[in-house]
Amino acid sequence: MRFVCMFVWMVKAHMDFAATVYSRFKHIFDGTCELTRDLDFPVLNLTGSGLRILLIALDSWDRLQPDEDYLAKFLDAHSSERWVILWEDIWHHREAIAESRILSFEGNTLRIHGRKCSVKSISDDRCNEFLDQNHLMGSTSAKYRYGLFYQGELVSVATFGRSVPVSREDTEVQSHELIRFCHKMGYHVSGGLSKLIEHFKRMQKPEDIFTSVDREWSEGSGYARIGFREISRTKPLCFYVDGNYVRHKKVTEGIRICNAGNIRMALTI
Repeated sequence: MRFVCMFVWMVKAHMDFAATVYSRFKHIFDGTCELTRDLDFPVLNLTGSGLRILLIALDSWDRLQPDEDYLAKFLDAHSSERWVILWEDIWHHREAIAESRILSFEGNTLRIHGRKCSVKSISDDRCNEFLDQNHLMGSTSAKYRYGLFYQGELVSVATFGRSVPVSREDTEVQSHELIRFCHKMGYHVSGGLSKLIEHFKRMQKPEDIFTSVDREWSEGSGYARIGFREISRTKPLCFYVDGNYVRHKKVTEGIRICNAGNIRMALTI
């Protein structure tokens, strides 16, 4: 009975997810957006830029029970269009960050050029605080942490893992993972990622750098512009979302959801 009651509560709480997101962006963009329901899930169309946002409420996903690869196939079928997949639980916990990222796609940011910034190593605590405030996935452990500073203010962060042996075209190289990268909400540092990577290359002398790009938010074009190439695509990862909108990999009670997977990209030095 307790399990059933949890889902009754969740269904009531989720009913207005699409309407809430639409209302927020309609206000921001002064009417240059529209909400359509011609697909399995509502779509927010930002008519100024052509960005389309698939809005997935948890109860709708649970009711439809899509296949595990539903979103991966959806993005493959719409590869000529610009899409973002916005989940209700992400909006619930990371609303301001999700909004900021969508605004950045629309060019609604304070733009700074990377050449006006300096690069410094930053402490674990400062890095984690920045990532928790500005990255959709929050903080995680890392071996190396660097920040971009503009007039003394931390505006971008990149973190890297320790070296691991990987095979690239039948040759084994020592590779470091670019684990996290993001700008401060409301900012875009042009050339910021490139500057952070160049600093990492000078300091640690990597042979290779790899990263995972979340397909629900990007197809990796920004990484491709600075020399990364696609090496593989991961299978969708499935989670169980509990009544507090928290995702679990192993808990089997809650609404089961599956993401769109990642694009793995590498930069060989």
